[in-house]
Amino acid sequence: MPACAHEGRAWRSPSLASSSSGSSPPASPVLIRANGTTRRFSLPLATSPLPPAKQAATAPSSPTALCPARPWPEPPPPEPVFNGWYPLFLLRLTIALASDALSRLAWHRLLLFWPSLLASAALALFWRALATFCRVLEAAHTSAWERARPKRTVLLGGGSTLQALHLARNFHDAGARVVVCESDGLFPLARFSAAVSAFHTVPRPEGRTHEYVCALCRIAEQEKAALYVPVSASSPAYYDALAKPHLEKLGVKVFCPSARDVCRLEDAWELMRRCAALSLPAPAAHKVVSREQVLALYAGGPLKRRMLAFTAGPTAARARRCVVLPKTRAEFQQKVQLDDLNELQPWAVVQDVPGEHLITCTTVRDSQVTANVTCTGRDGVLTPVNRPEVVAWVERFVAEASKGGKLSAHLAFHVVVPAGGGAVVPLACRVGVSLPYVCLSADHPRAVWTACRHADHAPGPILASAPRLWLPSVALRALLRPTVQCVAGLGYAVFKGREAAFVAWDPLPFFAHHCIQVPLEALGSWCGVLRATPAAHSLFDPFVGVAC
Repeated sequence: MPACAHEGRAWRSPSLASSSSGSSPPASPVLIRANGTTRRFSLPLATSPLPPAKQAATAPSSPTALCPARPWPEPPPPEPVFNGWYPLFLLRLTIALASDALSRLAWHRLLLFWPSLLASAALALFWRALATFCRVLEAAHTSAWERARPKRTVLLGGGSTLQALHLARNFHDAGARVVVCESDGLFPLARFSAAVSAFHTVPRPEGRTHEYVCALCRIAEQEKAALYVPVSASSPAYYDALAKPHLEKLGVKVFCPSARDVCRLEDAWELMRRCAALSLPAPAAHKVVSREQVLALYAGGPLKRRMLAFTAGPTAARARRCVVLPKTRAEFQQKVQLDDLNELQPWAVVQDVPGEHLITCTTVRDSQVTANVTCTGRDGVLTPVNRPEVVAWVERFVAEASKGGKLSAHLAFHVVVPAGGGAVVPLACRVGVSLPYVCLSADHPRAVWTACRHADHAPGPILASAPRLWLPSVALRALLRPTVQCVAGLGYAVFKGREAAFVAWDPLPFFAHHCIQVPLEALGSWCGVLRATPAAHSLFDPFVGVAC
């Protein structure tokens, strides 16, 4: 018996049954699962009829309207479209970079930046105020007529050196207007001096010779210079010699030899050859062009005497270099670089002579020695010495070197007076103003050109008899060895005004040199940022590259 009375037959709704005679509504398939079997039924889609009152209320107003009228929503406004993708890309890239930079910026950098900026500004204002004060003092003891009268202009090179500073002071005392120039990247020491009317920078001559010459000519024409005196300490004199014919066309007298004479004077091998031609004593010298020839000097074992290697040949005037050869062959192979040694760039290996080493600063005008100072430098003290044999040797050599033309220049000779007595032996020669120049008095410009008739002091001796001292070296020596002599030397340097950079009426360069230039150059050399300090800034190194 079936569980349901209607089981086994299809069930139909009464409403659907009443309308079965008419059109049948659509059917919807339905799957029913019961007792593990699945059956499919087709059920018509129908709902229970509404009451007549509700059917009348919900009936449409017209037979064709299936739904009430509703307003269509307005379409959204079109988004602005850039003319290409790159403006939006650049905008997003800029925002990303700015965000990354701000995120990477550490706060401690900001904390260090502002104090350092304020300290630099305060220091600049302080130096400016002090320089103005010094210029006011300098103008106070100068008459109005002296300030207003036209003066001849002297252009000096090497404004980062003590020699240029003393040259500027001496020419200022001689009644000239002083203009100083220096290469880019070097400390402008002469800028702090009250004796300097204008300071200019020029490109470095190495690799930019044309720009260097053009800059010198432009400055000389702009400042209306009548004389150009190159110091040739921070850069070789060869480049100033190249500028000489161009400056002379502008009416500027150049106190420098020609490029040919510079090459002949600064060639160590040529110096030895000339000494042999004049029957002058000369040390043992060898011209080497390869590494094997240098190693052959160690064939007999360690070197018994000190050997100095100078650049020779055509490149000696452009690349000044002097190397003290190590005593053993192993040290030489480890420390000395010989990449530039060849036929075109030879070396002159000179044997050192035991004795007293002296440095000269010789002023030659029209092939005549008009001023000469010979100094010995020990422990930061430049002491002028009287050596007639050195003066005689210099005069004889200059007379031979100037044959065939007039020679006007500053020359620096490194000579040795043998310990057992004997003739003077030369080691090297450089064209330019050497450091012993600081031992000359303010009357030295008279040895270079005709003194101005308006000079405010009578002629006096060119050579200053008192020694010049370098304050940091003397102070360090007094601290390490506090003897009576060292302390007396320190007091002499401070109270007697014999310090190499100090003058009572122009004190600002003294502080600039010892408080800024020397510490910065020492720090730069220690960090490897700056090259070694040239010999122009110290009293220990007669020539660039070695303490001979």
